[in-house]
Amino acid sequence: MVDEDIARNLGLWPSGDFKVHGVEEVSSISEAYVMEGSVELELLGERDEPLSSVVADLVVQKGLMEPLITDITIDELGIQVVSFGKGLWRHKDDPPDKVRQSARRP
Repeated sequence: MVDEDIARNLGLWPSGDFKVHGVEEVSSISEAYVMEGSVELELLGERDEPLSSVVADLVVQKGLMEPLITDITIDELGIQVVSFGKGLWRHKDDPPDKVRQSARRP
């Protein structure tokens, strides 16, 4: 799930090829625009080596504060979370003692 700016930078927004869904949030319901199978996500390691990839639906939600990926996408990419708050994870093919740090936004 991304905002309009990120979808625009990907060359996918505005698009007429989407389905509109209602998204229930804590205090409201908003609209999300789903473009099925429109992106390929690639998980990269420290030296930008590809670890895994998955074709996914792109969901655009206006005003979104932070991009999100679903638990299903996390599983498909082989991400095993060590610490959400610290951004620590490993790939399913990593040895048990390897811990990676999530990239930070510039």
